[in-house]
Amino acid sequence: MKPGSTASPYFCRVSGGVECTLCRRRLREGAVGACGMRFNLGGALYTAAYGLSTAAESRPMEISQDGVWM
Repeated sequence: MKPGSTASPYFCRVSGGVECTLCRRRLREGAVGACGMRFNLGGALYTAAYGLSTAAESRPMEISQDGVWM
């Protein structure tokens, strides 16, 4: 796994590793969280999908509920 450019702000350091403040799990060095997306690297929490597109929508935002262009 390659970390993003900055560590995630959603962790705090605890004895033996870091604790993810989103799921409250403690991760030792090199461990991956339950979500499979966050991991401990060098005493900091990183997100595996940082900077990557994780979802796509084919419809433009400008369409109203009935499908007519605004």
